[in-house]
Amino acid sequence: MKIPLLVIAGPTGVGKTEESLRMARKWQGEIVISDSVQIYRYLDIGSGKPTPAERKEIPHHLLDILNPDEVYDTARFASMARETIKKIWERGKLPILVGGCGFYIRTLLKGIFPGPARDEKLREKLYQEAQEKGRDALHARLKKIDPISAARIHPHDTVRVIRALEVFQLTGKPLSWHFQREKKESSFDYLFISLIRPREELYSRINNRVEKMWEMGWVEEVNKIIKMGFAPDSPGLQSIGYREVVQFIQSKIGEEEAKEVIKKRTRNYAKRQIVWLRKENPVWITLEEEREKMEAEIKDFLGRIQYLRL
Repeated sequence: MKIPLLVIAGPTGVGKTEESLRMARKWQGEIVISDSVQIYRYLDIGSGKPTPAERKEIPHHLLDILNPDEVYDTARFASMARETIKKIWERGKLPILVGGCGFYIRTLLKGIFPGPARDEKLREKLYQEAQEKGRDALHARLKKIDPISAARIHPHDTVRVIRALEVFQLTGKPLSWHFQREKKESSFDYLFISLIRPREELYSRINNRVEKMWEMGWVEEVNKIIKMGFAPDSPGLQSIGYREVVQFIQSKIGEEEAKEVIKKRTRNYAKRQIVWLRKENPVWITLEEEREKMEAEIKDFLGRIQYLRL
């Protein structure tokens, strides 16, 4: 029997936390986070983590599991998420996967191309090139050999850019070519819901969210992390928003410029998330208008899988 799984996805700032908590309360669920920043300890304000009270009420998994200087990849996420979901279901609870990190979700649901083994010498050479020529130069090279992968990997995501270049150099084929050939049946019986809002409303929420995070002490949070001994270029601190806060702390950019850059990068990221989600053909739910539709979809899904608490 496949393990049942409710997936609640959507662009950043759309309201996934609120809706997932509502569904977890209603259907006795536990939440598994699919997020490339919330997995880091101490990165609380800028990642939009659920509050301590929300986490106490509803169990949340895959939060605060790494230090900011540790590397996290899709294979590691999929392995940990799969085991976590299995244990939630065995406890008689409904697993609810929540997040906007599309590649993580796809990897978990549909499998991942295993790829060749790591080549440490090649990686060291590529990392050195990134330091000497800049991450954008490395991404530009990826764009020439694998435009599909380059379009979905951010230029500052050095780990994934290097892995894509590594796969090409070791196999002679682009990473996207391998993914297109890899077709696996999911080990989950899942309902994939994507939340959405009108664009102007979503962008306004993102802008307001950045201002609120700044007021909540985002700068102080990053200062504290650096004082703990974590390097400003640690993987966690290179994520959207944190990178600009670091630049502000280092006096490379001003306060208002930092906030405006964060807002713009976050809006662009939300746009890319929506493009990715369209390819996955989820059930689209427009907030605040279609909550009844979402309830009906979930109820039908739980009835089909014979969820006993229906």
